Amino acid sequence: MFAGMTIDRVFFVYAAVLGVVVGAVLLNVPASRELSLGPYFWVLIGIAVFEGIAVYMRGGIANGPPLTMPVRFIGFFIAVVPMLFVRYTAGV
Repeated sequence: MFAGMTIDRVFFVYAAVLGVVVGAVLLNVPASRELSLGPYFWVLIGIAVFEGIAVYMRGGIANGPPLTMPVRFIGFFIAVVPMLFVRYTAGV
């Protein structure tokens, strides 16, 4: 399915899905807004999980990081925008 895609593009798709999921959780579980860990940190944790899986699949950190820092920032932005859009369209 993702055979022809680079790791950056797979990460961008993952970030978009992550943003929609976090936004949906914030809408459907109102108590989640009262947690001490904010939704932006949920996105960061999701990005860290992706990075960990990518490092593991590449054979360890000795082979270099699979994502560059600009790609991580763009992915964070791609995840936050749908999260905010879902909340905005629902009126939260």
